[in-house]
Amino acid sequence: MVDVVLGVAFANDLVNSVPLFVPLLSARTCDLWVSEYNNGILNGETFSSAYDCAGKSSLIIEAIYAIVGAGCCGGNSGLARSACFKDRSHICKTSANYLPSAQVTVGDGNTMTCDALVENYNSGALTGQDFSSTYDCAGKSEEVLQGIGLVVGLGCCAGNSGLAKSACWTDHKYICKTASNYEPFKQVTGAVTGGNTFPCDTVVNQINEGALAAQDFTSAYSCSGKSAAILVDMASVADLGCCGGN
Repeated sequence: MVDVVLGVAFANDLVNSVPLFVPLLSARTCDLWVSEYNNGILNGETFSSAYDCAGKSSLIIEAIYAIVGAGCCGGNSGLARSACFKDRSHICKTSANYLPSAQVTVGDGNTMTCDALVENYNSGALTGQDFSSTYDCAGKSEEVLQGIGLVVGLGCCAGNSGLAKSACWTDHKYICKTASNYEPFKQVTGAVTGGNTFPCDTVVNQINEGALAAQDFTSAYSCSGKSAAILVDMASVADLGCCGGN
């Protein structure tokens, strides 16, 4: 049996007899899943002493996070941390509001912690981003910005006086005819969200693969000269109920 005792940030927190459910797979103890996950991808790794995650493949890192995210590491003052733990708190506008161990459900119906979501989003699209200190969104790709929006939209940032804001949060209120009617954190569901539920801010950033993300809705917006696709997407946001009264 693979020795996983020091394969977590705090070795004494390992719960190696806890039955683990990994989506699409059957229940196993945590020890068995370390041995069997993804056709035994972790069998070549040594967890019997302090583990160095540097240089490991994305598949190995993803496997470690999947196992920890499913509940195989307890304690840590309530936080489930793997040996590859990173501080991702600055993915939120207010870093203290990040919820690393909150369980969220992604579009395919799988449930994971926020830390695991950040690590696994779109085959590791966010793993190269440093959220351990104040994060600068300038120049980031649409894939990265959409990933950040998704993480926050699924509930990984709490507080902010009740408003869940990412590090890249911008004011989109002028997407509505009456700006004060915009409801950025209203949870909406519709065909344009793929049947998933997101806050209006996340819909604005992600609708139609980010078609509206480059539009500036922080002040009075002119629709003159805008493409039909952009106008349709704006109407879709309003139709979801994001513009309140109007």
